[in-house]
Amino acid sequence: MLVTLFEFVQKITTIELQTATKHKYDYITSIIETHITISYPEEFKFTRQTNCFLNHLAIGLPWATAPQRAAALLELVSKEECVCIDLYCTSPCSSGSCFKEHAVTVHLPKQKPTNPNFSSGPCSKRPGFVLDALKDAALGRSHRSKLGKAKLQEVIDRSRTTLNIPDNYLLGIVPASDTGAVEMALWSLLGARGVDVLAWESFSLGWVTDIQKQLNLDDLRIFEAPYGQLPDLGLADFSRDVVFTWNGTTSGVCVPNGDWIADERQGLTICDATSAIYAMDLPYHKLDVITYSWQKVMGGEAAHGVLILSPRAVQRLESYKPNWPIPKIFRMTKGGKLNSSIFTGATINTPSMLCVEDALDGLRWAETIGGLDALINRSKCNLAVLERWVSNNDNIEFLAEKPETRSNTSVCLKISASWFTKLSAEEQAKAAKKFTSMLEEAGAAFDIGSYRDAPAGIRIWCGATVEAADLEKLLPWLDWGLDQVRRIYA
Repeated sequence: MLVTLFEFVQKITTIELQTATKHKYDYITSIIETHITISYPEEFKFTRQTNCFLNHLAIGLPWATAPQRAAALLELVSKEECVCIDLYCTSPCSSGSCFKEHAVTVHLPKQKPTNPNFSSGPCSKRPGFVLDALKDAALGRSHRSKLGKAKLQEVIDRSRTTLNIPDNYLLGIVPASDTGAVEMALWSLLGARGVDVLAWESFSLGWVTDIQKQLNLDDLRIFEAPYGQLPDLGLADFSRDVVFTWNGTTSGVCVPNGDWIADERQGLTICDATSAIYAMDLPYHKLDVITYSWQKVMGGEAAHGVLILSPRAVQRLESYKPNWPIPKIFRMTKGGKLNSSIFTGATINTPSMLCVEDALDGLRWAETIGGLDALINRSKCNLAVLERWVSNNDNIEFLAEKPETRSNTSVCLKISASWFTKLSAEEQAKAAKKFTSMLEEAGAAFDIGSYRDAPAGIRIWCGATVEAADLEKLLPWLDWGLDQVRRIYA
């Protein structure tokens, strides 16, 4: 049996307050939280922020003196698979008539994701992760000790093996996450020849700012595209240095492949691959600099980056000296030669040995499930879950305009329902925030709002540490949340 809002109010208004000073909504909330468990699937907790009907009750509905009716209410609600109430009634009145007028049926999904963490960075930990997995961390030990260096070298070795990095490429652990790795490359390598930058989302536009306004390069060409699109990749000139992101973390748009990159080139290709690597096939022979961080596809912790250099990048480092100062944290050479210790377990600054152990845990997990191919397949399967949902949903579209440029990690969606597109940009942002807040309050999904500089919408991480089963359980909640927000803004 379903309960209408009006029936719910009729029952709950018979509860007698225990003290004259206690607010009605606080008392009702305490009763519900203490006594009622409904198929949410867990307890459904009413709050002031999400339930204006409690405020209605507090400002004028009549209160009977029949506390025995409370038992009937508790029995009624506790048996329901869903409580049919309009949580977002927007026409308050003192008589209570608005409850009957605006009563609706709200079907609450029966299951929530086992792991509701869908953040695009830091990303979800690998399945089955427990803190005890880090018990062997070299805590309290120097990163320069034999044990510390061995741990760092193990991360390097396992990373190379899992990613199938060419033998003549170098891989090192560097400071400041992917940002630090990219800026090390920009500050140390650019300026020897002209530069082309491809930008189509927030982070690639950040590299444009670095090159244009910080390094002040004159011979600079910028090819931009709006969110959802790629610039014309054919415009890149590989006699020049080319800087680009493989996957736009904030737009959900990635380059479809590496066919557009010349095999024979005079310039360097500098690729920010942080939300692509471990989830997409990268043609290493076409990339001279590759950067990423532990916190993306492998679900590691933040603040540490990885820098991969081709022999051509090393040659540039040893043959060219920029005409601007290089901060210590960016320096990769000593006396005009590559500081090779960076790529053999030494680091420029002090790393967190706890984060190092966490990176090792993720790499070991990757090995147990089948390595890179398995990681890529998991991410593609996750995208497929959302693709099926979007194909059957008239209210949602991918932000990426072309399927071949659709990210299988940072999946960005836009609300295409007519009620949403009619809203102003400001109201769209509010509606999208309300939607994501509702799912977070319900414990169904955390951190799925679009990036702050991106169009208002949804961003769901689908990297390898996310389970497809959790995405399946998320889908009914997405439908539920969209329906609730529609009731407010339509």
